[in-house]
Amino acid sequence: SRGISREDDSKIAFTRAAETAKLLQHECALLLELYRKREHFPAEVADGTQVSVPLPSSQLDTGSKLWRLHSALLQCRAL
Repeated sequence: SRGISREDDSKIAFTRAAETAKLLQHECALLLELYRKREHFPAEVADGTQVSVPLPSSQLDTGSKLWRLHSALLQCRAL
């Protein structure tokens, strides 16, 4: 017996996934900021082809935060 239940394993995996998603969102935000500083966006492009991700809200549960980040990443992939 490992002393950790399947439910605990699931919670640990979910927490790790959430932390990984937060790190990925942070890294993507940094890369986008560096790209914005380097590139000039014409007015007609700036609004239509960028994906904005709202800052994580402490009022949302972890699943909702992950869903928002996943949705934003899918939008980025589609660009």
